[in-house]
Formats: sequence, structure tokens, C-alpha cells
Amino acid sequence: MTAAGGLQPAQGNGPSAPGAGGSSGSSSPSESPGSNAALSPPSGSGQMQAGNVGAPASNGAAPASNGAAGSSAVPAPSAGAGGASMTDPPAMLPPVAPPPTAMPTPMVPPPAMPAPPVTTPPSDTNCPGLFFCDGFEDVAAGSSPNADLWQVIDAYAPRDTSANVQVSAAMARSGGQALRVLGSGSRNGIVASLPEQSYFIRAWLRLDSVPQGPVLIGVGADQNNEVRLRLWSPSLATVNVSQGDAVRPNGATSGNCPTCVTLVPDTWFCAEMQIDNATRSARLWIDGVEAANLPNGDGGVPAQPASPVVFLGSMGLQGGTTGVWIDDVAAGSERVGCN
Repeated sequence: MTAAGGLQPAQGNGPSAPGAGGSSGSSSPSESPGSNAALSPPSGSGQMQAGNVGAPASNGAAPASNGAAGSSAVPAPSAGAGGASMTDPPAMLPPVAPPPTAMPTPMVPPPAMPAPPVTTPPSDTNCPGLFFCDGFEDVAAGSSPNADLWQVIDAYAPRDTSANVQVSAAMARSGGQALRVLGSGSRNGIVASLPEQSYFIRAWLRLDSVPQGPVLIGVGADQNNEVRLRLWSPSLATVNVSQGDAVRPNGATSGNCPTCVTLVPDTWFCAEMQIDNATRSARLWIDGVEAANLPNGDGGVPAQPASPVVFLGSMGLQGGTTGVWIDDVAAGSERVGCN
């Protein structure tokens, strides 16, 4: 509807941006239901009563939108009833996923501490300060003795194992085991190297029988060059020098030896021997009692080799043989004793 005086009434639905007119400019109020614009005045009144119009009428000039179809300078985004502009709803944002819940850090157990080193106490209580000692407790019964200390000898030859030389639980002087050596007409037993030129060797021995002949301990280079504990004139403990075959005490070979010590079968006894290379001397004690003394080369005691060897076992001589039990062996630079 065109107002008198050539002005087009402003229309709106609430506050609108200036110049946001209708899409065609020829819509009547009846086409805009719910509009708050005032009705047109009577013809010829010369002015327009504005209602809730956001912009006042200009002085005879046409508003920015002149009502001519398609002549709006800035088209409205969308046309509603009565030319009201519709505001697009806000764009819907995609839902935001909650941050992932942090997984708890798994508890990692600390690395296992290495087991403390296992130390094996000496088999013999007299071991402190000694070259070595062995009570034959650290290997299983039926085995050869500790290879770190001993070399097995069977029929004069070194062996890895031998049924004639085995650790056994059938007899022991202390602990639960001892070394069993079977008697024969050859040389059976164990040998170990000694690091000194003057030393004492102690062993506990138990004999099946006490005939004349068997060698029980030998110290020196080998069976051909050693000083021995040997049975003589049945059951006597003597020192025998292999080279020259001297026997001490002197009366042992004649059977007239009041100082000789007599051995008893099936009974443990403590045998101690001393060798001094500087003076070429040797001594023997049985259960703490001196049984023989060879000072200053007496009997032809040989000089000791650089690495003397100690033999323990049974070497049959003169037809005499015996089995022997050996336990609690020790060697040192001082007398060990029989405790």
C-alpha cells in the first residue's frame, strides 16, 4: 500500500537493520499477520504514523529499499511475513569426545636382587691359615673326592673316577662321610700338590688290617721318591724313605723297638707328618705321640721337589694289603694337631 505524498511506510517486526525491507515492496498489512506497523492514515493526510518502526521516515526521500521489485541494494538473507528478516539458528557443533581416561601406569616390580654368593665353610674346623683341608662332605656319596683338591690314583695311574676310591657314607670320623680306598697290590688313593717346601700334613685313618708292607701316606715327587708312613713288623707305624728303603725307628726291622707305636685295626687314629726341605728332615706323630724322627738327612731323606705331592691311600708292598678309611685331612705350614 502506497501512502499519500509518495512515501512507503516502513514495516518491521521488532528492531530490524535499516534498509531491510520486504522482498517485493508491494505487500499489504493483511499479508503480514502479527505485524506491529500502524495502519495507513486517511488519504491526503501527508504523513505516516509510524508504529514500532526502527527507523524514522525521511524528509520525502525514499528509504534505501524503494519498494520496486528486485531493486533492493542488499537483499535480505531470507524473507519472512511482512518482509521481516529471519535469523538462521546457530550452527550445531559436532560433539566433542571427552579426553581419553589415562590408564594407570602398571606397577613394575623392582628387579630381583642377585642372590648373595654361597660360601661353603671348610669341612675341617682347623682350616683357617692352612693350605687346604677336606672332610669329604662336599660331594655325594659314591662320587670321587673334590677335583679342585685331589687327583684320583688307581693302579698307579691318574683317573677321573675309580670304584676303588670313592666318598662313602658308611663310615666317618666326623661329619657324615669319609673317603674309602680299597686295598690291592698296587697304589690306590688320592694326591694333592703342596705349595711350600716345609709343611705339616694331618689325616685321620682307619685300617681294615695291619699287615707288614702297606704305605698309607707319601710326600715327595712320586712313589719312587718320597718319605712314607708305612706299616712294618706287623702293626708298627714307621717312616720309610723310598730311595734306599731306610726305615725309622731303627729297631722296627728287627722287632726290637720300644719307642715304636703299634696300630690297631678298625680304629680311627691321627697321623701327622712333617717335611722340612731346608734340613732334609722328617717326623711322624701318631695320636700326638712322636713315632719317628729323621733329622738332617737321616735315612737318606731326599730334598723335596719344587711342587711336592702328598699321597693318601693304600699301596701294597711285601704282599701286605689293607683297605683304609680317610677323613679330616689338613695341611699347613705349622703343625695342625689332632683336635
